[in-house]
Amino acid sequence: MATIGENVIAGIVKQLEGHLKDYMAQIDEAYCDQEDDMLNISLGAKLSPDANGIKITTSISFTMNKIKDGGILVVNENQKKLFED
Repeated sequence: MATIGENVIAGIVKQLEGHLKDYMAQIDEAYCDQEDDMLNISLGAKLSPDANGIKITTSISFTMNKIKDGGILVVNENQKKLFED
């Protein structure tokens, strides 16, 4: 099995930096639109074996718009209809 060394770490950093640069404008927009003055950016890296070395899969995740919704409904199957159809 391949080992984790400086080349793998450099590959992860390069990929994640690329994601941040690719989405810089959207990150700025999301940050400016935050109501609570905090933007959470999740960066991820997964390592798996590959025939040629170590496969690095990276990801970025953040929320552009916050949607908040809810509802309450009480239903009683035994309740009679109030109106005729």
